[in-house]
Order: sequence, then structure tokens, then C-alpha cells
Amino acid sequence: MVEIATGFELRRYCYGFISIYRKVLRPGVKFEARAIVSREQGALVFFEFKTGATGKIKYEITNKPIAEALEKLPQRAFGGDLSGVTFLGKNVIAQGNKLIIIKGDNSKEAWSGEEATKDAIEEVRNVAEIGRA
Repeated sequence: MVEIATGFELRRYCYGFISIYRKVLRPGVKFEARAIVSREQGALVFFEFKTGATGKIKYEITNKPIAEALEKLPQRAFGGDLSGVTFLGKNVIAQGNKLIIIKGDNSKEAWSGEEATKDAIEEVRNVAEIGRA
């Protein structure tokens, strides 16, 4: 049985991700994050970037699929009843000052420091490409 990511792994992931991603943030902009891990399937990190943010990361664990946790977040990418939705791989949603990273995998390996570095570099490149368009 795969060990699911704990609060320690998710916090390490978030801080590792932000240490790279802050390169594309305006000066003075910080983050608040919510990390949710499903015992059933998947995990997500919800970042909100704003001035005056605390840099805190809240960790939650749920018995429901991660899609149902997504329903409760302040986002507009997905609406309605998500109880039948299954996320696979990595999904990234950027909306204004919010960034949501959803993975169908809730394991420690999927949310490791190495994965944080890879994911952040990929997102910085995406922001850079959008800036050039």
C-alpha cells in the first residue's frame, strides 16, 4: 500500500515550489496555501497570491475524492457536482491570483521536494511563454 503524503511532505512541496515560483511574482506579493490530500484518491495545493499574505500553509486530509474537495475552493474552473470526476496525472489551473495544482496521486513521491522543483520550473516557463505571446 502506498503511503499518502503527510502535512510535512505537502509543506515541503509548497515551500520548494514557492522558492522557485516567486521569480514570476511581483515584489511584495506573498502566498497563502491550502493543501488537501484525499485518502481515497488524489491531492491538491491551492495557492493564493496577494500582498499582505502570511505565507501559511493549511493541511487537510479528507476521506472523499479530491474532486469533491475542489468543489469547496474559491475557483471558477470547475463547477457543479464533481463527485464523478477523477483526476489523473498533474493538472494545473491558473486563475488571476490563484494557482491550483491537482494530482491524481496522493503519494509521498508525487508531492516530494524533487517534484516541487520540477513543477515550479514548468510553471515558471509557462508564465514566461505567456509573457512573450
